[in-house]
Parts: sequence; C-alpha cells; structure tokens
Amino acid sequence: MHQLRLAYKLPTVLLATVFFAAIPAVFRLAARGRQQAIGRVGAGCCRLWGMTLCAILAVRRDVSGPVPRDGAFLVASNHVSYLDILVLASLYPSLFLAKREIASWPVFGWIARGAGTVFIDREQAKDVVRAGRELSVRLELGLPVTIFPEGRSSRGISILPFQPSLLEPAARAGI
Repeated sequence: MHQLRLAYKLPTVLLATVFFAAIPAVFRLAARGRQQAIGRVGAGCCRLWGMTLCAILAVRRDVSGPVPRDGAFLVASNHVSYLDILVLASLYPSLFLAKREIASWPVFGWIARGAGTVFIDREQAKDVVRAGRELSVRLELGLPVTIFPEGRSSRGISILPFQPSLLEPAARAGI
C-alpha cells in the first residue's frame, strides 16, 4: 500500500513543483525590471506550492497565533526537517534564504530559484554580506523573507547559535 501511495504522490509532487516554478519564471520574463512584482509573484507561488504539497503529502499543520500575511516582514525559524519549508511556505507568502547547494538541485532547486530565494554559500563567511544586501533589497521592496538563522537543520532538541548577521537587514529596515 505504501508503494502505491508513493507511486501517485511522487509524480504529483513533481508536477506541482514544475507548475509553481514555471509561473514566476514566465512572469520574470514578462515583467523585466519590476522587482517588487516579480518578488510578490514568487512569494505567492511559493505559498501555493507549500499549500499544495502539504495537501498532497497529507501534512497536518496546527497553527497557534497570528500568521503574517502582507508587506515586509522577517520570519526567523529553527530548522528541524525539510518539511519546515513546506509548512512555513504554506502559511504565508515569503521568499526564503537557503544554502547555495539547493540552487543546483533538480526540481526543488527550480522552484527555489523561480520563487526568488536568496542563496548563501555557508563555506564562505564573506558571502553573508552579499546575502544580507539581497535580503535588504527584498525587505525594502516590501517583500516578506523567511530565514533559518541557525544556518543548518538540527534535531530540534536545542537551539544552535544564531548567525546574527542574517538578522541585520531586518533590524536596519526596522522590521
């Protein structure tokens, strides 16, 4: 039975991912230079992708408290598994900060790039400055951003040290 579910869920996940990655890619070509509009479409598609994948994979979300919906905001979350991304993406429109390697992943790298994800090379300490500038631009455009300030996933038992420079763009913008 497990194999049967996987047989229909995997192609559905891939199809949904390609669909939601294609929308911002096409919009990016049509709306050259309109960075705020491109970012909003990317963040919106990221949310629809997260909602769709949570539905396909039967991921139950239990939310307590208000969920941000509009304008520029920064969500800083710990990172326990890759489901964190789907769940957070499904709750509100957002652009993400992710490790550079994800950009080259087949399928999921497509949606990340298409949605406007900011990629950071964790092996190069000075790349935090570049990524911070990109986060600042997105926040100044009024776009929401989600980061994992621990810099990597953990078992969730304790909180790893934060990379404070990742919080700086939001602090500078008063967000």
